[in-house]
Amino acid sequence: MSDYESEEEFVLPPGFHVAKGGAITKDTLTSDRELWLFRLPKDMDASVLDGLSFKLPKDVNGSLQVPLEIQNKDYALKTMDSNMTQQLVNLVPETVEGKKFVPGKPFTRSFSLVQTLSIPTKKNTQEDEEEEKEHVKKKAKKSKKST
Repeated sequence: MSDYESEEEFVLPPGFHVAKGGAITKDTLTSDRELWLFRLPKDMDASVLDGLSFKLPKDVNGSLQVPLEIQNKDYALKTMDSNMTQQLVNLVPETVEGKKFVPGKPFTRSFSLVQTLSIPTKKNTQEDEEEEKEHVKKKAKKSKKST
């Protein structure tokens, strides 16, 4: 038995569920299919993207930013630089019931869902502007005295 093999059976961690639907295997990743990577905030369920549609840029490396509102918070789905995911390797079962995993194909596109925050800016009132002018005048007087 090699160092990485074990007689223990894999058990799903708490909070994880077995995926339902068609199994992704090495054979299902044919040359005409693309594999996309989506990165979401750690406490967010991927189902929030269910039904989302957007237009992709023609260029695979083209940029995209789709504004979204999820649970009363603003987010943006952004394309990620392909250089950020070049080193990532996905493993897929060799067969539907297989326990042997093999490297899949590289990710064609990658996206990241990030929260967008609005940083409030101070609006200058007339009093603020006058106070700023006085401050500048005082600085100018001090610099004249020191010369």
